[in-house]
Amino acid sequence: MKVNLNALLVLAFLFFCGSLAGWFLEFFYRRFKKANVEKKWVNPGFLQGPYIPLYGFSLVMLFLMAGIPVGFIHNDIARKLVLFACMAVAITLVEYIAGLIFIKGMNIKLWDYSDCWGNIQGIICPLFSFYWMLLSALYYFVIHPKIVNSIYWLANHQTFSFFVGFFYGVFAIDLAVSLNILVKIRQFARENQIQVRYEEFKDSVIRKNENLMIRMRFMFPVRPSLSSFSQALKEYFERENKTSVLQNIIDGTIDGTKAVAETVVGGTKAVAGGVIEGTKAVAGGVVGGTKAVAGGVIEGTKAVAEGVLEGTKAVAEGVTKAVSSGFSEEKENHTDEEASAEADAESDKEN
Repeated sequence: MKVNLNALLVLAFLFFCGSLAGWFLEFFYRRFKKANVEKKWVNPGFLQGPYIPLYGFSLVMLFLMAGIPVGFIHNDIARKLVLFACMAVAITLVEYIAGLIFIKGMNIKLWDYSDCWGNIQGIICPLFSFYWMLLSALYYFVIHPKIVNSIYWLANHQTFSFFVGFFYGVFAIDLAVSLNILVKIRQFARENQIQVRYEEFKDSVIRKNENLMIRMRFMFPVRPSLSSFSQALKEYFERENKTSVLQNIIDGTIDGTKAVAETVVGGTKAVAGGVIEGTKAVAGGVVGGTKAVAGGVIEGTKAVAEGVLEGTKAVAEGVTKAVSSGFSEEKENHTDEEASAEADAESDKEN
């Protein structure tokens, strides 16, 4: 029983340390992020005190997961990377469940990753999962080896138990006050069918009180007892409506521009298609005419060539016939002369 009690004290103390460390981390992160143009110090989270429960649950989970056996992976670097990836997935899952509870149950969005790539419902995104992986590695190498023995040593002392109990007493009071504020915000959000972004609303309350010259306490920026609280809710609702209307106008303008662009593109394609078809037809006619002319020239050339050939043949035949005829006549004359000479010779013999 003592061992179980000590384990619960250890986990309770880790939750406290994680909540406190997470508050300081968010405190400095929100001070220097780009969205904080005025570089104001902002009390992060929905509670009034310096703690964020999400980080407390995350530290408890890291503490429990640090001892997960991953010896089946032989490569030391790969083994550590797999462990850190599992830790990051676990924290991301806790973050998603917490965000979903507030969105679905309270109509309140405590944080918004809608501008980050790959986000899911604006609750989680790859970028912050990567940050959780880096924090997991930092915890594993730097924090975990040094706090384990110390925490178990403290758990065996009565003073430690009193300290943890005192923290949870203050935490319970803070939680009751903060939930009272969230219930009022939820009621307003449901009546007006909106989703309240808590950080934006808290900032509007602070600005409203600054304008009314009301001195705000750093740890209690949002209090339902202030007269500015209801007014801030109404102004937030009006601003959200204006933003929604403006977004609808922008979306309509974008859709109209897309439709005009699509129409212009379609008309341009049709004109381009007609020009191409006309060019093809002209080109086809030119090619056909060129082929016809070329065919006529070829046929004419063939006819001339054939006529020349026939004429040449006729001339050659005429020359051949003339030569043959002349040769025959000369041969006949020569035969007549020989016959006459023979007759004269015979006549001389007789004389």
